[in-house]
Amino acid sequence: MTAFGVLFISLGFLLRVWAAVHFYNHKMRVISLEPHGALITTGPYKYSRNPLYLGGNVFCFFGAALLFGSPTALVMTVLHIPLVNLMIRREEEQLEREFGAEFRTYKKQVRRWL
Repeated sequence: MTAFGVLFISLGFLLRVWAAVHFYNHKMRVISLEPHGALITTGPYKYSRNPLYLGGNVFCFFGAALLFGSPTALVMTVLHIPLVNLMIRREEEQLEREFGAEFRTYKKQVRRWL
């Protein structure tokens, strides 16, 4: 289990870094209180609409639960995913208002998670 835990943490970390670097390469911040001026659909965003959440909130949390052999952490990881999904739905509503048809097309082509 330790090897799988390290693998998931590593994959999650690398995915988050790739997504964050891709954001910054487009002159945008990952954490911002103001709306972004562009819809990113390339790099990791070509495969998942939410690679930051997927890497950190799914892969890293799941990997840590495996690494530490914690059933409680595994259950908490599974239980918090619907809450993250609610945040994502709210963000997607904002993106649809901001980018309209462009976001709807992207949403049809790329899955929310994987």
